[in-house]
Amino acid sequence: MPSFRDVIVAPTAAMGWRPEPHELKTGPIWPDFAAQVDARHCRGLHPTPYDTAPDPPAGPLPAIAEAAWCGPWCFHFGHAIVDFGMRILASARSWPGLPLLFTPDPRGDSPPGFFWAILDAWGVGRDRVVLVREPVTVRTLHVLPQAERMHGPPPDPAYLDLLDAAVAGPADPDLAGRTVLLSRARVTPRSLEGRIAGEAFIDSVLAAAGVVVAHPEALPVAAQIRLYRSAGRLLFSEGSALHGLQLVGRVAASVDVLVRRPGERMAEAAVSARSPDAAWLDATAGQVEGMRRDGLPDAGTGITALDPDRLLPMLGERLGIDLAPHWDARAFREAARLDLRRWIAHRATLRHRHHDPEGDAATVARTAAGVALLAEPQGLVQGWTDAVEAARRREKAVAGDAAEGLASLLGIDPGQFSRPKPGAAALVGSCEVVDVLGPLGPGAGPHGADPALRARIRAAWARKAWLERARALNEAFLAHVPHRHIPAPLSGGEAALLGSLPLGQYQVSLLLDGDRPLLLVALGPVPVGLYHPADSLFLVLSAHAPDPRAALRTLLEHLLSRPGLWLDWMRRATGAGLRRALVIADQHPGHFIRQSLAWLDREEAAIRAFVRDGGLLVAAPDLCALDPFAVLPSLAQLDRLTLPGDRLTDALLAGGYDAHRVYRANFYPDAAWLRRRLAPLIAAAPPPPPGRRYCAMISLDADGRRTANEPEALRSLLRTLAEACARDGSALDLVWDAWAAPARPWEADTVAGRAEPLVAAILDGLDAPIGEQRRVFGLSPLEKLPEILRCDLVVSAQGVITQLSSWLLRRPTITWARNGARRVELDEATAHEIDPRALADAPGEDRGNRVLLAPWGVEDALRRAAGARLDIRPTHPPPEGR
Repeated sequence: MPSFRDVIVAPTAAMGWRPEPHELKTGPIWPDFAAQVDARHCRGLHPTPYDTAPDPPAGPLPAIAEAAWCGPWCFHFGHAIVDFGMRILASARSWPGLPLLFTPDPRGDSPPGFFWAILDAWGVGRDRVVLVREPVTVRTLHVLPQAERMHGPPPDPAYLDLLDAAVAGPADPDLAGRTVLLSRARVTPRSLEGRIAGEAFIDSVLAAAGVVVAHPEALPVAAQIRLYRSAGRLLFSEGSALHGLQLVGRVAASVDVLVRRPGERMAEAAVSARSPDAAWLDATAGQVEGMRRDGLPDAGTGITALDPDRLLPMLGERLGIDLAPHWDARAFREAARLDLRRWIAHRATLRHRHHDPEGDAATVARTAAGVALLAEPQGLVQGWTDAVEAARRREKAVAGDAAEGLASLLGIDPGQFSRPKPGAAALVGSCEVVDVLGPLGPGAGPHGADPALRARIRAAWARKAWLERARALNEAFLAHVPHRHIPAPLSGGEAALLGSLPLGQYQVSLLLDGDRPLLLVALGPVPVGLYHPADSLFLVLSAHAPDPRAALRTLLEHLLSRPGLWLDWMRRATGAGLRRALVIADQHPGHFIRQSLAWLDREEAAIRAFVRDGGLLVAAPDLCALDPFAVLPSLAQLDRLTLPGDRLTDALLAGGYDAHRVYRANFYPDAAWLRRRLAPLIAAAPPPPPGRRYCAMISLDADGRRTANEPEALRSLLRTLAEACARDGSALDLVWDAWAAPARPWEADTVAGRAEPLVAAILDGLDAPIGEQRRVFGLSPLEKLPEILRCDLVVSAQGVITQLSSWLLRRPTITWARNGARRVELDEATAHEIDPRALADAPGEDRGNRVLLAPWGVEDALRRAAGARLDIRPTHPPPEGR
């Protein structure tokens, strides 16, 4: 098994390996790169490299002592497996415990969920994954040849044995002897790219004949694997799901592949090695396709016609099923033609945005005319260029109509919609901002000079008065009370609340004061301000409002960039046509754990009644620091919608929801309520390993935004701690965690690649005995709780980990924060803050954001946190007088 010394591993610079085959530029810069073959990314019957050497980085690099190279990773399920997944399992088994290096696709912030699911299915620990986003040097880098290659030979039987052992488990008895169709009928539902025309009709015929129809893209990876190992026969519609079969070893099922690209025998070697009986059923009658930018046919995004006169006998012979009683030739033809129309319509309206070549339209027309099954009356594919131009005009007209409508409704300048960011800046700049409660002051405008207006704001929007009103509004929302009102200071009356939406960290509410629409912007329980668009006026409503102009600019940028969504939503709101939805999400993890979950705990019964009476729960898992449905299992049974945080507002606008974000409030004095909720998980935590041991969790600032000298400070801490453990006769075990701002602390893809070099830097030169080491970079906060419970000490800059370790689990915790720790998120008895006098501003451009930790302050905190058990002997006395 080859190994190399002092190899630079570079992040991905290019991953688009098509149309040019050598665009893949990522990973190790192997010695004598051109002469290496097995270590590189290869394809073909004989290994042919399909990559180029990354550019050497400049300057000194962080180092990793030893690791195994697994390869890059991408977002395409099939290519991720067949191109980039063929070193993982063998490497994990060959070098147990070593970090596994990957370079992620730079076009996304995170590897897809199936990446982690594949690791789980194979029993490869997530904590071993290191995602390289910055160049590193690996002192010893191991690498295996790819176990399988695209267009390559069959896999070695030993590799299939390894897969068999990895995915061993009970089969699904309900699928024994059954034929299962792995359909593509729900893939690319809008564009129909890469589809078979009329495939949904074919699925319905097979289902009527007793075939189980499955849609693999909707199944978890573990469920796909179990299905493949359980069925009596597998019928694949040619596509990426076929590569899912390469996640398992041998299967007992016969495998048939319904060919989509004429003449293609996709994954032939891989499938034939796994199944005792494999066949490719080619009933293609042509393909309608466009042109790629390099002038070649765009077969991958085309739509394929099948010949039913060949298809039915093939399926009958292979499946042993007579499909004729269920087949309607006319219905199939109409279904196929409808799919073609949808494919062309999508290409005409959207593909022009990507600047497709001029020959695209002619290629579509020519290939469509050559498919007899899809032959249409003259004119379907003629005028392709006209259709594209008409789509451009239609989109522009629709956007213009929406902008005009929204501008008229709100009373703002329609000219600002053409450039949303400059338009928002112009509207904010021309807006009169009146702040009678906070530092901005009332200003010199006419409204700020109105003493009656200032008095009404102070009376109705003082903090105590607003909090009481906000609680009442929240109760009315949950109870489906139809009419809710908010004080309108400008008119002196009450404005009707028509609907609300979360927008980033803010909550935006549409109000109607008489016939004038207003927009209220809030941040948690803080009412930032009330925007009067027709009057170009923003009334600041709280002394605690952070940067009111920034809040208004955020709102206006979103409004100007999505006039159609906002106009439709506002029209539905004025007609009482919105469905109420309770949104569980918060950009601030600490607030979510301490306040939002507490509100869910307190209002559990009311929430269940809210959903029973027609309300909907909406959850954004990436904005939930702890899984709310694991904390409150009764809510998991309720009707709910799951959305990603970055598309939350748009989806709620489009769906027509009055979406109220979970209320933030301080109901409980401590975390006892959450410990009660999590009691089963806490009780099930495994005991610490036997023997005399001391375990410390080190949670790293993976991107160095808070602590400039973190490796040196933590190395000093561990040296002092290791010496104390040696005197005590205890082994020092370490649990390595990491976080990065503004990312969530548990996003392994964001932090692990940066954390591993930090771990190496801390251990380099430590010269102290360390016992067992574990990495928990890939675990969610809920999954980290048992790890924290096993620890005698947790060390981290203040954040979610310190909140979990001190406030929730009451474990001794060393923490620090530049402006002082937020004591409300800590347990006074267990939190040991580094003396603020031991924190100094870091030099350089970001001196205001990062600190330097003085060794004496670190040792002082360690003495307070661990001194009750260990004999801590500081070696850095504090400066005189401290």
